[in-house]
Amino acid sequence: GSYPSKANRCKMTNSTVTEEEKAAHVHRRALDGEYDDCYGEQAATCKMANSTVTEEEEKAAHVHRRALDGEYDDCYGEQAATAWTGASEEVRVGCYGEALIARRGYTVRMPLEDCIQISAFLRHNTLAIFIEMTVHVSGRLDIGSFTADAQRVFYTENAGGSSELSEAFSMELLARCAEVTLHKTELELEYFTGNGSATKITDYSMALLDDTIVGVSVTRACNGQWPHISGSYSVEDAARLLAKKLFGVNESSRHISNASWSKQLLFIFVAHPTQIPILREAACRLTPELIANTVVLFALCTGDDAASIFNRSSPLKKR
Repeated sequence: GSYPSKANRCKMTNSTVTEEEKAAHVHRRALDGEYDDCYGEQAATCKMANSTVTEEEEKAAHVHRRALDGEYDDCYGEQAATAWTGASEEVRVGCYGEALIARRGYTVRMPLEDCIQISAFLRHNTLAIFIEMTVHVSGRLDIGSFTADAQRVFYTENAGGSSELSEAFSMELLARCAEVTLHKTELELEYFTGNGSATKITDYSMALLDDTIVGVSVTRACNGQWPHISGSYSVEDAARLLAKKLFGVNESSRHISNASWSKQLLFIFVAHPTQIPILREAACRLTPELIANTVVLFALCTGDDAASIFNRSSPLKKR
């Protein structure tokens, strides 16, 4: 079991554990659906009877813990991502120093500090930062359940390539986590170089709550390989990707003509946890001039269904 000896026999009888800690154990056992004897009484009837924790808060904490553990099997008779929400399509929990947003098909985890920093840094022209989120894709991504803005990114023509889903999903995640709205899609943005030459372009622009406009460039760190092959992604690969995309961010910001922004967010979908430290090491090799004031967001995607984000030819078709 979860203890050195069977929990039912141990009961921590001779332990110096406090009553509060025992109550917490009962609470956990109750949330886990383990209603056998625990500390001499039924966990189902105990459940921290004297606590002010509500049933919904209990279930929210349980959903959060199950999500942290990567357990997405039945929970209260439903998938953990939609448990206890009734008519709601979304679970939002803030605890353990993280924010959790669970929706049908995916769950987002983000350090609470980063949740605050992403909005603050996007509003300040001179600040750059590298932040992270984790996205567990637990089912086929349903475009119809995305925000209207994310659907617009997906269904509106872009400049080409196979990035419709990744761009739309980035808009979906930013809308859910940072409460931003779509400003202009890729082909609605216009550029002027002054000499007729081509310029790098941005995938879309978004508006913050205070109407600040920010450009968004989206890319994938995977070398075209899914699932990720251990050792296939090097610091040189990461440095090359960051340098290429940051150069494009700076150039498109210089030449944008029908929008007013002073900074951009570089959204990078990451295929494997080992790539995060590699990308951070590569970032340390970049010049301050190249990073400029860009906010870089690493979105680590887990789950077999995350393949659709990284595959160059998405099975999803535009209508």
